[in-house]
Amino acid sequence: MSQYQLSCSHQAELTYKVTIQNKQEFRFYEDLKRRSDDYDVIIDRPIRKFNETFVFRSKDCMIPKVVDLLKRHQISLYKIENSPKLQRNWIPVTRLSKQNYFSFDVINTQYLNNEDINKYGYTLAEKIISMYPRLDVRYTTEGYTYEGLPINSISIGYKGKQNPVVVIDAGIHAREWHSRNVALNILYQLGKEADLGGLLNNISFIIIPNLNPDGYRYSCHYDKDWRKNRRPVYYGCYGVDGNRNYDIEWSLGEQEKNPCEPIYKGLEPFSEVETQIVRNILTKYQDQCFLYISIHTFGNKIIYPPGYSTQPHPRKRYLHRVATAGVKAVRARTGTRFSADQSGTGLYVAAGGSDDYAMDVLGIPFAYTFESGLEELGFIVPPKYLKKTNLEGWIAIKAMIKEAYYLRNLRYYVSSGEDDEA
Repeated sequence: MSQYQLSCSHQAELTYKVTIQNKQEFRFYEDLKRRSDDYDVIIDRPIRKFNETFVFRSKDCMIPKVVDLLKRHQISLYKIENSPKLQRNWIPVTRLSKQNYFSFDVINTQYLNNEDINKYGYTLAEKIISMYPRLDVRYTTEGYTYEGLPINSISIGYKGKQNPVVVIDAGIHAREWHSRNVALNILYQLGKEADLGGLLNNISFIIIPNLNPDGYRYSCHYDKDWRKNRRPVYYGCYGVDGNRNYDIEWSLGEQEKNPCEPIYKGLEPFSEVETQIVRNILTKYQDQCFLYISIHTFGNKIIYPPGYSTQPHPRKRYLHRVATAGVKAVRARTGTRFSADQSGTGLYVAAGGSDDYAMDVLGIPFAYTFESGLEELGFIVPPKYLKKTNLEGWIAIKAMIKEAYYLRNLRYYVSSGEDDEA
């Protein structure tokens, strides 16, 4: 039986060092993860196979619970001195106080946990309804993740109007924290300008601000670089990359077939509830939706299909025109440089992406991946830059929406994909 080292620090914390050597010990690790909120536990790294070691920390007041968990898994422990204390080496996620839901600027200064992202979106939707009764605002739970967390959407538009639709999602990749803030800020800005002759006069919106809550929670608490969702896919391996799981050239790519890789595409297209939700929404509004945007980080890039090939899309001219509208708008307002390019040439070749599926399978005229934030800031933007990245996201995406809407009305696209005016 393995020994599990325990030490009490002078700050009344317990630090455990654990090496997983068999199935019983792996079940202990899984149980500990599930109960992390109850035990106030921080784990320094994920475990994917036997003979890997992790360290976790728990508060002194949690000793009885932790000891009980160890005993139930038949784990022995002994006390050692001077064990190094585990520290969080990433940015904390904040729990909001009740009054902060009415200070909507909070998304410009801090990250929110899953529960508070949902509360923020719901409270903001209620606020918009109370201010503008003519708006039809709906907060919908579209489905539940493997771990039982809700995936919610907010739709907003004028009552009685069958306006064209823009669909926006964010957070499919767990570690891309501030994509969620950018999406929530778009909702806030739409409500803020609803009485000023803004976009809502002619366009309806569906926004999914947190498409991968399981992965986001795991990234916040255990492994800040986690990318996928958290569904078990192979013994010791978890998660499917949602942006490799769409039914568009899905069979391409060798690395994506390894279930332990960060870009694992799943056993089949749409095997994941996260991608099913986006597919169902896009399909429902297929005839109305003229623009789909998936918000990611990082790199300050606006990229468009195809991602599965380096060959240009037949409508590249107009795809690039809409992306360039966003680039120019940000440059004029803040001076920040964005780039516009085809995904397969400006980023890398990858199949199974949501924007490719939206355009090539469903025929949605314009589809983009919006990579927010400077490359040097990484996937998790320091909170002091959130206001700037939120603003630039709104400026760029608003300009893109206007340009795509203009081209839609002029019929600068045709269903056959020819690059000519209809």
